[in-house]
Amino acid sequence: MTEPLLKIERLSVGFRTDGGELKAVDDLSLTVYEGETVCIVGESGSGKSVTSQSILKLLGRNGIIQQGEIRYKGHNLLGTSEQELRRMRGKDISMIAQEPMTALNPVFTIGNQLLEAIKLHSKRRRREAREYAVELLRRVGIPRPESIMNDYPHALSGGMRQRVVIAMAIASKPPLLIADEPTTALDVTVQAQILQLLKKLQKDSGTSILLITHDLGVVAEMADRVVVMYAGQIVEQADVDALFNRPLHPYTQGLMKAMPTIHTQTDEGEDRLISIPGNVPMLNHLPQGCRFHPRCPYSQPICRQAEPPLAAGNDKHLVRCWLTIPTETIQQAAGGIAI
Repeated sequence: MTEPLLKIERLSVGFRTDGGELKAVDDLSLTVYEGETVCIVGESGSGKSVTSQSILKLLGRNGIIQQGEIRYKGHNLLGTSEQELRRMRGKDISMIAQEPMTALNPVFTIGNQLLEAIKLHSKRRRREAREYAVELLRRVGIPRPESIMNDYPHALSGGMRQRVVIAMAIASKPPLLIADEPTTALDVTVQAQILQLLKKLQKDSGTSILLITHDLGVVAEMADRVVVMYAGQIVEQADVDALFNRPLHPYTQGLMKAMPTIHTQTDEGEDRLISIPGNVPMLNHLPQGCRFHPRCPYSQPICRQAEPPLAAGNDKHLVRCWLTIPTETIQQAAGGIAI
C-alpha cells in the first residue's frame, strides 16, 4: 500500500476556558489515502469538526494542539509557518464549510469571491479567471452562471450557495478536500445532488475526501472507510462494508438502530425509531472509564472503572470496547475490579 496522503497520529486538541483547559479530541489517529473517501461520523459534540479544523490550524486563539502529528504528503503541518499554511489552504487542502451562508461574505458578489479564490493560487489574468469561474459554476450544476456571478449570496438558495462554496473549494484542484457536513440544512433532493456532485468531482480529479457527517445515509453513499467518534475519541474504525454488516461498538449499533427504515415497526404495527438514551457528555464532566458507559445497555463494572483501548476487533476493524477484548486481557487491566 502506498503512503497515505494525510496521516494523523495521536492527535489531542484542547480549548482554553475560564474553568481551565478542556480536551475536545483525545489521542486520535487516522489516515486518508489518494482517491479515497474517509467519513468521520458521530453526534454533535463528538469532536468531528475540531479534528477537521486542526488539519489546517483553524482552531482560533483558544484552541491548542496538545500533542500529535498531522502529516500531509509526509510534511508535518503542525511545524508549518502560518505564511506557508496560507499558501496551502485552497491549493493543497480545501475545506467546504458546514454553513454556506457564513462561508460567503454577504457584501461581495459571488463573482468577486470566486475570482479571489482563483487568483490567489493561479496566475490567470482577470478575463481568463472570470471565464474559469463561470466554468466552475457550470461544472457544479449552477444554471445561468454568467448571471449568478453578479448576484449576492442572499439571493441564492441554500443548495445554490453550497454549490458556490464547492466551486471555490475545487478552484485550485486540491488533492485533499475536507467537507464538514456539506449537506446540513439542505432538503433530501438537493442533498442527493450535492453528494453526486462530490462523487463526480472525485472521479474526474482523483481528489481524496475527508467527509464529516452525522448522517449514516451519507456514510453509506460516500465512504470507503468510516471513523466513528464519541466524546472526543475514536470508538470504531473500519471499511464501510464491514461497519454496516457487523458494527462492533454498542454506540455504532445504536446509531444503526436509530436509522429509519421501511421495516421499523413495533409489535403493534406502529412506526417507531429506536434512540440512544442520554446525551454526549460535557467535556468538563467526562465519565470515568468508558465514556459511553452511562448510555450503554451492556455496561459492566470494568466499563465504569477503566478506559478500554482502541484494539483490533478483527482484520482492519478497530473498536474501543471491553466486550470485544479477550478475557485474559480484561483480567490484567481490571487489577481487582469486578468484571
